Amino acid sequence: MLVIGAAVVAVPLLRAVPTESRIRYGLGPDHADVHDVRLVYALEGDDVQHATFHWPEGAPKTFDHVVSLSRGRYTLRAELRDATGDHAIDRTLELPAEGTVHVDLFDMAYAAVLPSQSRRDGVPHPGEAQP
Repeated sequence: MLVIGAAVVAVPLLRAVPTESRIRYGLGPDHADVHDVRLVYALEGDDVQHATFHWPEGAPKTFDHVVSLSRGRYTLRAELRDATGDHAIDRTLELPAEGTVHVDLFDMAYAAVLPSQSRRDGVPHPGEAQP
């Protein structure tokens, strides 16, 4: 009975331990037009981790991000900035995952256009009105 009790306690604890996962993001054929990417990982509606990438000369076709998150189904919001403005793409990830997880962020037909005032960093970008 003691072994069964220990197993019942250990399983939820193991699920809560953060584990590293490598995610490779693809920006598609227009990758050089992208200059900023902000990634927000949310679990059950709460933002738990974020990362921001900036490429003044344009983004590479793919880039990797290693995250350390506990087991769960995450909503990923990717905010991309290009010459036409800000775009948001939402994806769902099951983490941790073995190997590299590939996520495409170039399906702009399904991306939501973000108003410039929704930027979370508060920094005006070229082309935005200055306060």
